[in-house]
Amino acid sequence: MAATGSYNPGTKVLTVTGDGMPTPVSAGTFPNGNNANTIAAYTFNHDFVYRGGENTSGATTVQIGAIGVASNGVVIFNPSGGDAGSPPAGFHYVAAGNNAPINLGEDSCGGTPNTNNQYFYDDSRFIECFKNNQVISGYNDYYGSSQYNGDNMRHPDGHSKIIGFCFDGYPVYGPWAYTDPNSNTSAVIRMISGYTVREDEANGRPAYDLTYPAGCFVEDWEYTGVNAGALDTHNGRYCKTPEFPNGTFAYFVTEDGSGNPIFPFMVGFTSKQALDKPDNDGYAPPPEAGGGDGGDGGTQTPTLVITYQPVNATVAAGNTQNFNVVAEIQPEAGTIAYQWQVSTDGGFAWSNLSGDTNSTLTILAVAYMTGYRYRCILTGPVGAATPADNSPLASNLAILTVTGSGSGIDYASIQKWDSNVGTFDMTPVDVSRDNNNPDFTRNNVRFDNTSENFDMT
Repeated sequence: MAATGSYNPGTKVLTVTGDGMPTPVSAGTFPNGNNANTIAAYTFNHDFVYRGGENTSGATTVQIGAIGVASNGVVIFNPSGGDAGSPPAGFHYVAAGNNAPINLGEDSCGGTPNTNNQYFYDDSRFIECFKNNQVISGYNDYYGSSQYNGDNMRHPDGHSKIIGFCFDGYPVYGPWAYTDPNSNTSAVIRMISGYTVREDEANGRPAYDLTYPAGCFVEDWEYTGVNAGALDTHNGRYCKTPEFPNGTFAYFVTEDGSGNPIFPFMVGFTSKQALDKPDNDGYAPPPEAGGGDGGDGGTQTPTLVITYQPVNATVAAGNTQNFNVVAEIQPEAGTIAYQWQVSTDGGFAWSNLSGDTNSTLTILAVAYMTGYRYRCILTGPVGAATPADNSPLASNLAILTVTGSGSGIDYASIQKWDSNVGTFDMTPVDVSRDNNNPDFTRNNVRFDNTSENFDMT
């Protein structure tokens, strides 16, 4: 992955380092028609006090910019667009969500780069990108080891998993949690935002109209908590979770009934504790190659880069299918080792395929293999003193769909029990039942055990 985390239990400090890239999650195309910036790696190194399992308070106003970090190392921003879009003085457009009033060229993950070319998220759409092709589950066992109806971003009981951390140290969960915050056996529901649009315009705001519709500015929103079961003003609550069975304060992303992100998206106008916000929103220039001190410049740590991922395939039973992965080691070439794996349970568990250690996997498709998932684990550089910083690296998974039966069974030799004569009739029989089972006629079948006589001729 593009980021790593370490925790010091003595100081209760969580340290996150990385390059800010969304790897292994994909990103959109930048620059684009609404964003002239590109996505570039940078140096991210930030530590903050970890408060999982606590419920301490020290609320402070959330400022524009970085408020947390997602589990793939991408910084999370609050939804304010700042001065983007030239809003009226004292107001700021909402820049997050599917129908944001200003278009910052966000991709389908809700991500976009700023003028530092720093890629960031500002709503929950990245969760779907985490789930797509189960890409995140192959990189982190926390997501890959369990699922809910095929969703690796949820626990087996349906509760959301942690998707990141707010910079005040509390965990950020997806939208699903227990109905009763004090019972981890209660039903799971989607969490509800307590924020609503003001009935009357805020002081100094232009009137609600087509130019400035209600809700287009951050300042149009206020916490009312009128919805039953709504989250608190911080957009969180103290509750039991699978990770914290004794309880913790936690933030939850907010969505409507169709799963669309809604205000305040992750964190409210105030945070539970003061945010330990990194300088410059966590952005620092990447280290210069070559060291720059007149020496040999040091050695850059190699990185595995997949340039072509395995893709889903549909094949007729009895035919062969190839899955391919193309990769390289940067900045200098090296030897890569490959190990293909298969999952027969929807991506929950993976097993190595014996002998399949090349960049291409060839399989003979059989009908029962439909739905099987395949991926490749890459390691390297082979034989090098320093392994790649992301080795081992898992490719995207590819799903196999097999059509037809392709059995090739000769039904002319299938034996059929003829109950009229009490013998096996060797004439061919049509097979129409599942798994090519022969159709045994059952009418008036009677076994007379008063005189058993088996003629072996």
